[in-house]
Amino acid sequence: MNIYKGQALTANIVASNPDQIASPSTSFLPIPPGFVAITVPTSELQGVAGYISPGDYINIIATANSDLFFSKPSRLTTRTVFSNVRVIRVGPPSLGPKQGQTVGVVGSLTLVMSQCDSAYLEWLLTNVTLKYDLLYYGQYDPSGYSTQPLCAPGSSPPTIGPNAVDARWSFTKG
Repeated sequence: MNIYKGQALTANIVASNPDQIASPSTSFLPIPPGFVAITVPTSELQGVAGYISPGDYINIIATANSDLFFSKPSRLTTRTVFSNVRVIRVGPPSLGPKQGQTVGVVGSLTLVMSQCDSAYLEWLLTNVTLKYDLLYYGQYDPSGYSTQPLCAPGSSPPTIGPNAVDARWSFTKG
């Protein structure tokens, strides 16, 4: 195929199959000042059957056994621990063409939150069961990410343990 002077280059001129053309990617994550990115595991049952996409907002729900907080009798308690958390990436970055294959459920979500909240989330990831709720797109509120005053953007995280987690979310009450 000939390409003529002044002719616009389009995908169909460069390649016969659009999957052969890698889409442009950025070398940075869109993290606002004072915030950090944290990657969390996900699965079909944990992460809304794979429907979470970059740019979506989610709630994070934790289910904990009261034994974790030295509380008797033993029982499970569920709390929404983070609301309106922005998803900036889903799965690892893809370097190759998609080859026209159906993509399955990915294994990770990259989220934006304060450094302090990410420390709490890391503790929760290690000790409780987490699930994610996908918010209705009409509820997306970029300014609506709520954090505790002790976790204001740019603040250092406190020492995180069972007492700090229970003080924040009251897993042993209710």
